Amino acid sequence: MCTKCGEAAETEEHIKLGEAKYHKRCFRCFVCDTQLGVDAEGRVFVYDGHPHCEQHYHEKNGTICVVCNKGVRGRLHTSPVTQCILF
Repeated sequence: MCTKCGEAAETEEHIKLGEAKYHKRCFRCFVCDTQLGVDAEGRVFVYDGHPHCEQHYHEKNGTICVVCNKGVRGRLHTSPVTQCILF
């Protein structure tokens, strides 16, 4: 059964997230309802057990760069000219 819509998910292609199953059409950001997918490395952004778009994941996780307002991935080094540099 699809976690989002409650309809059978076994009869069509679906995404499994832990014990939850979602139709591909129902796999959406918990905050903004944007359609989501799995990235090339098989990752999804999950916060508190729910799928999120990258921006909302970082906002809830507290990992937003104060300079560019984008999510921080990896190590962050600051620059004296107020630019964020990711490694």
